[in-house]
Amino acid sequence: NYETLEYEPRKKLTTPAVEASKQAKKLNDKLKALVYADDRAGTFLWKIIAPVLLYSAKLLGEIADDIVAIDRAMKWGFGWELGPFEMWDALGVEQSVRKMQAEGLDIPSWVTDMLAA
Repeated sequence: NYETLEYEPRKKLTTPAVEASKQAKKLNDKLKALVYADDRAGTFLWKIIAPVLLYSAKLLGEIADDIVAIDRAMKWGFGWELGPFEMWDALGVEQSVRKMQAEGLDIPSWVTDMLAA
């Protein structure tokens, strides 16, 4: 407890998103259940994941020549199970971009061009 500076047992977070992700079998389904949920967990994860996806997309060509290299760097260098572009595929690029646009986020032009093609 930060107010009393006393230790308290951890309270497990139980939200519909967490429960739905526990029921999902595949990582992609777990990720979707968590990120697109309309609860505290979903909001929290979206606010972390969306900027990572956009940052990776903005740096394409600057830090690596292709998305595979960025995915591999994050998986091999940081132990991620999915790289940022694999994560984006798992979430659904079109659905996530619509959500980002609705929030007024700046989408790299190559992403919107790819979706328009």
